[in-house]
Amino acid sequence: MAIDNDVNRRQFLRASGAGAAVGATMLAGCMGGGDDDGNGGNGGNGGDDDITVDDDDQTTSEAEDIERGGTLVVGLSQDPRTLNPHLGDDSGTSAIADQIANRLVRTDQTGEIIPDLARDWQVNDELTEYTFQLHEGVQFHGDYGEADAEAVVDNFHKIILDEEYGAFAASDYEGTLFTVDDDGNIQDHPEDTVYASGDYEVTFDMLEADASFLFALADYRSSILPVDAIDEHGDDFGSTSEGTWATGAFQFVEGQDNSHYELEANPDYFKETDAGQLPYLDGVRYEIIVESSVRNTQVQTGEIHLDHQVTASDVDGLQDADDVEVRTRAGTDQSNLYVNTRNFEPFTDVRVRQALSHAVNREAIVEVQWDGLAEPAYNIFPEWHWAYDEDAVTRYEHDVERAQELLDEAGHSNLEFTARVTNESQFTDHATILQQNLAQAGIDMNIETMEKWTAWGPFLPDSWDNDPVGPPEDDHALVESIGYGFDADMYAYLTYYTGEFFNSSFYSDEQVDEWLDETRRVADQERREELYSNVQEQVTEEIPQIYTIWQNRTHAIREEVNDYILRPNGMPAFEEIWLTQE
Repeated sequence: MAIDNDVNRRQFLRASGAGAAVGATMLAGCMGGGDDDGNGGNGGNGGDDDITVDDDDQTTSEAEDIERGGTLVVGLSQDPRTLNPHLGDDSGTSAIADQIANRLVRTDQTGEIIPDLARDWQVNDELTEYTFQLHEGVQFHGDYGEADAEAVVDNFHKIILDEEYGAFAASDYEGTLFTVDDDGNIQDHPEDTVYASGDYEVTFDMLEADASFLFALADYRSSILPVDAIDEHGDDFGSTSEGTWATGAFQFVEGQDNSHYELEANPDYFKETDAGQLPYLDGVRYEIIVESSVRNTQVQTGEIHLDHQVTASDVDGLQDADDVEVRTRAGTDQSNLYVNTRNFEPFTDVRVRQALSHAVNREAIVEVQWDGLAEPAYNIFPEWHWAYDEDAVTRYEHDVERAQELLDEAGHSNLEFTARVTNESQFTDHATILQQNLAQAGIDMNIETMEKWTAWGPFLPDSWDNDPVGPPEDDHALVESIGYGFDADMYAYLTYYTGEFFNSSFYSDEQVDEWLDETRRVADQERREELYSNVQEQVTEEIPQIYTIWQNRTHAIREEVNDYILRPNGMPAFEEIWLTQE
């Protein structure tokens, strides 16, 4: 997806947080890859024909079995755009940021908020005051001092107040930690809403309730960095020539674009387990390997330990490899057919949208394009998510006859339209199968391929500023995908609330907006589940976009890698991974 100017781009990218990060596909699909989720101890498949379907969320090693040392080598498909987490908008940055930086809290592989720099926290009943107690004595890499309460406060002031700096996380906190007037001037100053309430205690006095605030803090773009280093190095902070500094388990050593990035263990890292101080590894090395076939070869030969972007077409060869295990897990990336429900007359009729959804053969897409490594999509949430409610969902199963009946009722039995498609095989293949599906119902979908940012253009939410709202009438549809995290707010509020960041279907419903507003204001989990059920029932009946599939996360892992946790939303921190030594 794309954004035409830096301000809108920064706002839009905010939603990749909450444990996404971003690997979005409006981010991750847009930029490849992402972050990761959960499994336990590792071992090769020894040439076994089955892929491991990963649903184990725990590490399994006993403390006495853990070996220290070695360098984990990871294949990345692209360079990080920057090594500064505050400025990251891509999967390369998020992958490395998880190793070099901490935030106040983070998400585990199940989406639970867990401690990071904060050892504990309290939230008032109104969800308007969050207070965090920090670990004491945590040192920044280099000679940049302690990550105490003042250092944390300095980070949020830097992120929010320094517009020239351009931190992406700033928009995460607009409305809760600061506001902006019509002239773009900051109001309700963050110096009053974020402050040190003790040497190792930070308090956030919120301007409004926000049940998802912890997920914003868990985004890697809200990592705590030494502001003195940022100011000292200026634009070079986060470059390969100058480097980057934070508090993480690994610290940056050196890197070369289109080649590699080297991290070494932080000898002063503040976390430990029964097996002693973390991390167990001596270091992590990222090899930039664009071609998936090359990554596959190198994971088989042992030149790299991990390929976290295995494509379905590469699975067969990896399954036959000795000492390599292929793992898969339901993920957070959803592929969709976005349709112009505002200004293209056929798609303004819900019966036509229902017909399109009935015409899609999701099971065929899963098998043909994804070789079984995906799940059919019928809803705004994946089925593994806590907010998913099967009973609330209208499922438009594959039914060509019903699709034709609905088109006849709507007076569009000879429907023809053009879909904009990103010119990458993932999307062109997907569009071709959709084209064949729809043709069986008498629907003629033409495919127009183009660069990603061009394809997304008319379907960007900043088009709410246009009159009329939404894409022009001659922009009919878009085949693309979007990557989410764990936060229910991202799937629902940011995607279906009127005018919000991910609302590329330009959906607007006053009742849905009311429900979604309430989800942000209430802490009671049962009430939130009820509200999200209401939203699912309403949205899936009106079907403002045509859901197709949820992509799995599929990784290839060498057997000497232990306690690797496969996450639904990308690649994990490596602080507890260890290598079997020869």
